[in-house]
Amino acid sequence: MPVAATDLLPPIPRQRARRRRPRGQRRTPANTGGFGTRNTPGAVVRTEWNTPNIWLRREFEMPNGDLKNLQLLAHHDEDIRVYINGVLAATATGYTSSYEELLLTAAGKAALKPGRNNIAVSCTQTRGGQYIDVGLVEVRP
Repeated sequence: MPVAATDLLPPIPRQRARRRRPRGQRRTPANTGGFGTRNTPGAVVRTEWNTPNIWLRREFEMPNGDLKNLQLLAHHDEDIRVYINGVLAATATGYTSSYEELLLTAAGKAALKPGRNNIAVSCTQTRGGQYIDVGLVEVRP
Protein backbone atom coordinates (compact mmCIF):
# COMPACT_ATOMS: atom_id res chain seq x y z
CA MET A 1 0.00 0.00 0.00
CA PRO A 2 1.53 3.36 -0.98
CA VAL A 3 2.26 6.05 1.56
CA ALA A 4 1.84 9.72 0.66
CA ALA A 5 4.07 12.42 2.06
CA THR A 6 3.79 16.15 1.59
CA ASP A 7 6.92 18.23 1.97
CA LEU A 8 6.23 21.10 4.37
CA LEU A 9 9.85 22.16 4.54
CA PRO A 10 11.55 20.23 1.78
CA PRO A 11 15.27 19.79 1.65
CA ILE A 12 17.01 22.23 -0.69
CA PRO A 13 15.58 23.82 -2.86
CA ARG A 14 12.32 25.04 -1.37
CA GLN A 15 9.41 23.53 -3.21
CA ARG A 16 6.23 21.70 -2.34
CA ALA A 17 5.81 18.23 -3.69
CA ARG A 18 3.68 15.14 -3.21
CA ARG A 19 5.45 11.84 -3.50
CA ARG A 20 4.15 8.29 -3.43
CA ARG A 21 6.39 5.36 -2.66
CA PRO A 22 6.00 1.73 -1.72
CA ARG A 23 5.97 1.04 2.01
CA GLY A 24 9.49 0.54 3.30
CA GLN A 25 11.18 2.24 0.35
CA ARG A 26 13.35 5.20 1.34
CA ARG A 27 12.57 8.53 -0.24
CA THR A 28 15.08 10.58 -2.16
CA PRO A 29 13.55 14.00 -2.75
CA ALA A 30 13.73 15.39 -6.27
CA ASN A 31 16.05 18.33 -6.90
CA THR A 32 17.66 18.13 -3.50
CA GLY A 33 21.13 18.80 -2.31
CA GLY A 34 22.75 19.78 0.89
CA PHE A 35 26.02 20.70 2.50
CA GLY A 36 29.01 18.37 2.49
CA THR A 37 31.97 16.96 0.61
CA ARG A 38 31.96 15.28 -2.78
CA ASN A 39 32.11 11.47 -2.83
CA THR A 40 30.14 11.09 0.40
CA PRO A 41 27.91 8.03 -0.25
CA GLY A 42 24.47 9.06 -1.50
CA ALA A 43 25.17 12.79 -1.15
CA VAL A 44 24.15 15.48 -3.64
CA VAL A 45 26.39 18.35 -2.56
CA ARG A 46 25.13 21.80 -3.48
CA THR A 47 27.34 23.66 -1.00
CA GLU A 48 30.76 22.47 0.12
CA TRP A 49 31.18 21.95 3.85
CA ASN A 50 34.53 20.59 5.05
CA THR A 51 34.88 21.78 8.65
CA PRO A 52 34.26 19.73 11.82
CA ASN A 53 30.88 21.40 12.60
CA ILE A 54 28.11 23.23 10.79
CA TRP A 55 24.99 25.07 11.92
CA LEU A 56 22.12 25.67 9.51
CA ARG A 57 19.11 27.85 10.24
CA ARG A 58 16.07 28.55 8.14
CA GLU A 59 12.71 30.24 8.55
CA PHE A 60 9.63 28.56 7.09
CA GLU A 61 5.84 28.95 7.02
CA MET A 62 3.81 26.20 8.65
CA PRO A 63 0.34 25.82 7.13
CA ASN A 64 -2.83 25.85 9.23
CA GLY A 65 -4.48 22.52 9.70
CA ASP A 66 -4.39 19.28 11.59
CA LEU A 67 -0.95 17.88 10.80
CA LYS A 68 -0.62 14.72 12.88
CA ASN A 69 2.21 12.67 11.42
CA LEU A 70 5.04 15.14 11.05
CA GLN A 71 8.53 13.77 10.60
CA LEU A 72 11.90 15.00 9.52
CA LEU A 73 13.49 13.70 6.35
CA ALA A 74 17.24 13.71 6.93
CA HIS A 75 20.40 12.61 5.18
CA HIS A 76 23.30 13.08 7.58
CA ASP A 77 26.93 12.13 7.98
CA GLU A 78 27.40 12.27 10.96
CA ASP A 79 25.69 13.26 14.23
CA ILE A 80 22.83 15.76 14.05
CA ARG A 81 20.65 17.79 16.41
CA VAL A 82 17.52 19.51 15.10
CA TYR A 83 15.80 22.41 16.88
CA ILE A 84 12.39 23.85 16.07
CA ASN A 85 11.76 27.32 17.45
CA GLY A 86 14.62 26.79 19.90
CA VAL A 87 13.34 23.41 21.19
CA LEU A 88 15.36 20.23 20.67
CA ALA A 89 13.16 18.29 18.24
CA ALA A 90 15.33 15.35 17.15
CA THR A 91 18.80 13.85 17.39
CA ALA A 92 20.58 11.11 15.49
CA THR A 93 24.06 9.65 15.70
CA GLY A 94 26.21 8.02 13.07
CA TYR A 95 25.46 8.45 9.41
CA THR A 96 22.98 7.61 6.67
CA SER A 97 23.72 7.12 2.99
CA SER A 98 20.24 8.23 1.87
CA TYR A 99 17.29 10.29 3.10
CA GLU A 100 15.54 8.63 6.05
CA GLU A 101 12.57 9.60 8.18
CA LEU A 102 13.44 10.84 11.65
CA LEU A 103 10.74 11.11 14.31
CA LEU A 104 10.13 14.41 16.08
CA THR A 105 10.07 14.47 19.87
CA ALA A 106 6.81 15.45 21.55
CA ALA A 107 8.41 18.76 22.53
CA GLY A 108 9.53 19.32 18.93
CA LYS A 109 6.00 18.76 17.61
CA ALA A 110 4.56 21.04 20.28
CA ALA A 111 7.00 23.80 19.27
CA LEU A 112 5.55 23.98 15.74
CA LYS A 113 2.83 26.56 15.20
CA PRO A 114 0.90 27.83 12.19
CA GLY A 115 2.74 30.66 10.50
CA ARG A 116 6.40 31.56 10.85
CA ASN A 117 8.75 28.98 12.42
CA ASN A 118 12.50 28.45 12.59
CA ILE A 119 14.48 25.25 12.19
CA ALA A 120 18.13 24.99 13.20
CA VAL A 121 20.34 21.98 12.50
CA SER A 122 23.75 21.13 13.89
CA CYS A 123 25.92 18.44 12.31
CA THR A 124 29.26 17.21 13.64
CA GLN A 125 31.89 15.52 11.49
CA THR A 126 34.44 13.11 12.98
CA ARG A 127 35.74 10.98 10.09
CA GLY A 128 35.15 9.98 6.46
CA GLY A 129 32.60 11.72 4.26
CA GLN A 130 30.32 14.44 5.52
CA TYR A 131 26.86 15.66 4.55
CA ILE A 132 23.73 17.28 5.98
CA ASP A 133 20.30 18.00 4.50
CA VAL A 134 17.03 18.06 6.47
CA GLY A 135 13.37 18.67 5.58
CA LEU A 136 10.00 18.44 7.33
CA VAL A 137 7.26 16.20 5.90
CA GLU A 138 3.77 15.04 6.78
CA VAL A 139 3.31 11.32 6.15
CA ARG A 140 -0.22 10.04 5.47
CA PRO A 141 -1.23 6.38 5.14
